[in-house]
Amino acid sequence: MIMQQSFANLVTYGFYVDKTEPIYNLVKSRCALLVRPRKFGKSLLVSTLKELFEGHREYFANTFIDRSDYDFRPHTVLSFNFHYDVTSASELALILKQTVREKAQAFGVTLSRDKPDEMFRELVDALPADLVVLVDNYDFVLADNISNPEVEKIDQVLARFVGVMNDKNRFRFVFLTGINHFQLCDEGYGQVLDYEDYTGRSEVASICGFSQIDLEIHYINKMLNLSSPAYVKAHGIDEMLGSGVCGSKLTQLYAEYLTQKKQSADDLIRIIMRTVGGYSFSDKKTNLASAGFVLDFMRSNGTFNLNYDMRCARGYIVSKLRSPLFNLSDYVNQPLDPELSCGPHYSYRPQLGSLLLHNGILTIRDLVMDEDSVQCFLKVPNLEISNFIEKRVGK
Repeated sequence: MIMQQSFANLVTYGFYVDKTEPIYNLVKSRCALLVRPRKFGKSLLVSTLKELFEGHREYFANTFIDRSDYDFRPHTVLSFNFHYDVTSASELALILKQTVREKAQAFGVTLSRDKPDEMFRELVDALPADLVVLVDNYDFVLADNISNPEVEKIDQVLARFVGVMNDKNRFRFVFLTGINHFQLCDEGYGQVLDYEDYTGRSEVASICGFSQIDLEIHYINKMLNLSSPAYVKAHGIDEMLGSGVCGSKLTQLYAEYLTQKKQSADDLIRIIMRTVGGYSFSDKKTNLASAGFVLDFMRSNGTFNLNYDMRCARGYIVSKLRSPLFNLSDYVNQPLDPELSCGPHYSYRPQLGSLLLHNGILTIRDLVMDEDSVQCFLKVPNLEISNFIEKRVGK
C-alpha cells in the first residue's frame, strides 16, 4: 500500500484499484469538470490522466483502458495546481505569471507578454497542437476568499486565464477538478469554459473513492492483517505449531483461524463504509468512501481518526452552520432545487446547499426525475460527518 498522489509510483511500488473504465468515459470529452469532496483521490486522478496522455501504456497493463480501443498516443501535457494562498487579484496574477514562466522555461519557450492570460496564450501557441491541460484545485482561491470583497476581481483574473483553454483547435483535453462547484465567469457573468460537467454523471460516479467491493477485492489481505491480531495466541495455535502438532487437527484449526479473520475483515469493511462511506454522486446510488481515509486507516494499523477538516470554504461554511438561522432539516430529506444544491454557482454568490454537498457534509440520497423536473434529496453520509456536525458545530 502506498500513500501518495503519484500514479506511476503507485502502480510500480504499490497496487492500484482499477478506475480506468470511468476514466475512459471521461476522456471522450474535450473539456471536463469533475467535483469531489476532500481526500477522494482527485490529485491521484490528475496524475493518472497525465501518465495516460503522455502515452505511458506500461503503467496501465491489465486495466480496462489497456484492453479498450484507447490509442495511448502521446500528447504534450501542462499540469497546474491552483492551491494558491492569495487574498487579492494582484497576488494571484503574480503567481500565475511565475507559474507560466517556469513551464515556458521547461519547454524552452521565450515569452514576451506581461499579463498571465496573455503569457499562457503565448505558451500554448508555441507548443504542439492537441495539448492536454490538467488543473487540480481549480476552486481553491475562490473558496478561500468567499467572504473577501476582492473575490470578484480574483475570479476575473482566474477566468481570463482559464478562458485560454476554450480554443477547441489547440486542445485535445482540458480537465478541471476541485471541491467546490464554482463557475468561472467573465465580466458579463457568462460561463468561461465550454465544459462538460461530469460531477453528477453516472458513468464516472465511481471514478474517485472506494466502494465496498473495491475494499473486498483489493484490500482484504490488509484487512486480514488488521483483524483479530491476538487470535492465534488466544487459541493456542502458536504453541501447537511449536510442539509439532500436525495433520488434520492443525489443518482444521488453521482453517477456523482464517475463517475467523475473514469474518472479522468483512465486519471491519462494513464498519469503515458506515463510518466514512455513504457518498453518492449520481442517481446510480453509489456507496463510496474517502480513499484518503481508508489509506490513512491502513497505514495507522487500523486506527480511526475522525478529524474532518473543511479545507476549502471552511470558515464560510462553519459560520453558516453555526448561524441560528441554519436548520439542517432544511437540507436533509427535503426536495431541493438541483440547480441550487447540485449545480454550479458563482464564486461570490455561493449556494449553501451546493457547498454542503460538494464539501462532503451532505451527499445525494436520491435524484427523482420525471418528464418535467428533477428533485434532489440530500442526506448526512456517515458517522464522521455526524460527529463533525455535533462536536465542531454544536448542532
